[in-house]
Amino acid sequence: MRTIISGSVQLKDLNPDFSYFNKNGWNHFVDDINSIKCDFEKLEAEYIAVLVSHETLDLSFSDRVEKALFGSEKFVLFVCTLGSIADDLIRKHKDDILKYCISDSLASIYADGVAEYIHQKVVPNYLDNDDKITNRYSPGYCGWDVFNQHSLFEYFPETPCSIQLNESALMYPVKSVSGIIGIGKDVKFAEYGCGECTNEKCFFLKTK
Repeated sequence: MRTIISGSVQLKDLNPDFSYFNKNGWNHFVDDINSIKCDFEKLEAEYIAVLVSHETLDLSFSDRVEKALFGSEKFVLFVCTLGSIADDLIRKHKDDILKYCISDSLASIYADGVAEYIHQKVVPNYLDNDDKITNRYSPGYCGWDVFNQHSLFEYFPETPCSIQLNESALMYPVKSVSGIIGIGKDVKFAEYGCGECTNEKCFFLKTK
């Protein structure tokens, strides 16, 4: 079983969590934030989601992710990107450290917003009666080795959404997200536990 759904979503139609700016004292730069936000809201993100059965999935997970996906009967593997234009929007502010930080942070927030869109709007298309879903997990987080990204990408068409994967398992365009979501009648949705996470470079750790 392998079913593919591909599509796109306008960033202006998302409802991402911008609380990062309030929690980190950016209140004095609201005008700059809103101006750059307007640039990003003109963009369209692309995504691909692939449904695979438990029997056909061959990926290695960290203990934490394996535990979180326990009981899954099938999985949605996904990848999404804001595209190279988002990278260009960030780079154009390279000589203004304030606007560069704002644009980079906004792009990360929007990229996660696209992943959330997949979680809430795309994955339900794969659900049968009484099915539940887990949280989503990405290589490089929750102890899941980022190099497993190479194995994950084997389930997608070649260069999905024009995303390229380098030898270090990093995606280009940079503002791209990949991951897995479990589906099953007995799975549980576990909130992210930032207190247990060992990834000190996680962007969203800064929002806590």
